[in-house]
Amino acid sequence: MSITITSTKNNHTPTTKDVECNCLDYSEDGKTPEMDCPFCDGTGIEQVSNRIQMNMSNGNAITILNMVVPKKVAQDRYYGEISNKEIPDAIRRIMFLLNTNKDVQANIRKDDFETDKRMLSFGIDEEYIRDRLTTFLEILKYAQKHNENVYWS
Repeated sequence: MSITITSTKNNHTPTTKDVECNCLDYSEDGKTPEMDCPFCDGTGIEQVSNRIQMNMSNGNAITILNMVVPKKVAQDRYYGEISNKEIPDAIRRIMFLLNTNKDVQANIRKDDFETDKRMLSFGIDEEYIRDRLTTFLEILKYAQKHNENVYWS
């Protein structure tokens, strides 16, 4: 399962553009689209929105959301909304987090194990947290600029 964080407004439809689907990279000849591809439905052309969004596993999303809007996450972990008037507080919180180490360090998880052939890592490192906070900041700024709310589900 995963959680997507994005912005929305009922009367604002984002623009889309057609791009070559990544499924072509995995086809045998590099030119034939995968017929069961969920992104292009076998056409080889995917429609991509200009809207910024971020998708993470449930646990990682809840960790990031708890850092930025803990009261909202306490209400419902898997769905929520940051209203446009609450966005400045969320932006200030992310700016604080990006400029300090204490709160970021407190959320690092290291759950690694090795098999005979490879190393598997299920944790969250500092770079991941900072990268996700930066993307979250972009989503918030986009929503603020377009007078939208930010939601996750």
